[in-house]
Amino acid sequence: MNDSARRRVIGVLVPLIPLAALIGAFAIWWDRLPDPIASNWGFDGKPNDSIDLGVFAGLMIAIVAAAGVGAHVASLRRNPEPPQLSAAVALATLLQWTFALVGIFALVANLDAAGWEQADDVPILLAIVPLLLAASVAAGVARIARPIEHRSPVADEVLPSVGLAPGERVAWTGTMHVSWPLYFGGTIWIGGLMLLTTVGLGPGLLMVVSGSLVLVFASVKVVVDHRGLAVGYGPFGWPRTRIALDRIERAAVIDVAPGSHGGWGYRGSLRLLGRAAVILRSGEAIRLDLRGGKRFIVTVDDATTAAGTLNDLAEAGAQS
Repeated sequence: MNDSARRRVIGVLVPLIPLAALIGAFAIWWDRLPDPIASNWGFDGKPNDSIDLGVFAGLMIAIVAAAGVGAHVASLRRNPEPPQLSAAVALATLLQWTFALVGIFALVANLDAAGWEQADDVPILLAIVPLLLAASVAAGVARIARPIEHRSPVADEVLPSVGLAPGERVAWTGTMHVSWPLYFGGTIWIGGLMLLTTVGLGPGLLMVVSGSLVLVFASVKVVVDHRGLAVGYGPFGWPRTRIALDRIERAAVIDVAPGSHGGWGYRGSLRLLGRAAVILRSGEAIRLDLRGGKRFIVTVDDATTAAGTLNDLAEAGAQS
């Protein structure tokens, strides 16, 4: 597939599908929908709010159409560098497909209801399905767009090295502990336990899970060896991010500020945006330039030794 075909797919075909599906759903089911229509469901899965059917149709179609126009405009960018194109069209696609699928799900729940109060229940877990489907499409769009991007030549820079001899094997391990996830995640976790006993299972479980996700960033363990780089999160080293050695083009040491990467924690997505960063504090970090124009950053102490080890291992692997 050449660049022109890729642009037509991500900027025309993919945006038209959810827009046509949403407009078609309204047109086909209009006479079977209550007016007003149920537009919101509570944690118990029951409808708890409504909106005029015409207003709902106009609002949802306008949002989906606007996001589709955004994807189309982004697809026209000339000579983009990573991730200018893939990130833009992925985010526009995620927004467009999420709203289109949410709108269609809402229509299905309202079909043949005598009034919006009689709309079908929508369990909270089912409400996550449109987001997951939209994220899958956005990831596919980013993958299609990425070959269009052209990375500018990297200025000559001295890459770190540990002087690894040919045939020599070495491994490096670094562990970092920070306190902010303990306070922040612990507060959310305790609040979730309180909601479990006072409000209900849905909101309490949601907060407990959210707090647990924050707590895993209280510590990370970074391992560099002949397989590449691995980042383990939390006391059990899980979940884990792995970057195979043959994917790494170069490793450098940079100084990062959380604000420049959207804050603390795991930011971005290698699969969706081609960029990801594990930011636990400001200061030195390893920057991995990966094949396909992707980039991964992780803050860790003694980043120079880790990056130098990766460079030597990658060079030895390329020569073998």
